[in-house]
Amino acid sequence: MGLMRWSPFEELAGYRHGVGRLFPEGGWPVWEGLGYPAVDMYETGDEVVLSADLPGYDPARLQVSVSSNQVLLSGEVGTEREEGRPREDYHRRERRWGAFHRAIGLPARVNPEGARATYRHGLLELRMPKQERERPRRIEIET
Repeated sequence: MGLMRWSPFEELAGYRHGVGRLFPEGGWPVWEGLGYPAVDMYETGDEVVLSADLPGYDPARLQVSVSSNQVLLSGEVGTEREEGRPREDYHRRERRWGAFHRAIGLPARVNPEGARATYRHGLLELRMPKQERERPRRIEIET
């Protein structure tokens, strides 16, 4: 009897296949039906920039909160059911609908007061100035 190699990734693929059979329309309702928006983040010398793909979202239905070490994104798009069309009539349903909430940790501390967001052509861009590092202050000892 020889040793058998165990691959956790193969096991996970098997679980996904099994769960996928529970959803015959071909989509995972949370991850693929709506999912989280794709996000890119990078640093420049003085700011952290986050871009999120949010096509079809009304900017008035998006919320962005910034603290010194994380960003909270949330929003809502569309409705589960289009007016006058029952869900049972669909053969495939891939367009996004519903709400999402996402917390994203930042690679550097930022100043939330200076953060600014723009939304153009389905792309949300958030620019956050880095917080100035606290410098140690030398304290004189009185005698």
